Amino acid sequence: MERDGLIKRIRVKAKSRLLKLALTDKGRELLKVSRFSDGMNEVSSILTEKELKQLHAVSGRLLTKLKREGNAVGDSC
Repeated sequence: MERDGLIKRIRVKAKSRLLKLALTDKGRELLKVSRFSDGMNEVSSILTEKELKQLHAVSGRLLTKLKREGNAVGDSC
């Protein structure tokens, strides 16, 4: 995880072997995405497979349109 830039080691005291682990910005972003994904899985569990396919198709079309117009998800509002 440290190699992937998700966490960093912080020495608690100089000359100490005790380390504290902290999430990096990249790690926090991944955690947000994971939590969102878990929530979406729970909410979408009520949909049939056909409804899920329709949702994915419509979502993809909407995202493509937003990207074309320069208003992609995650851009400043």
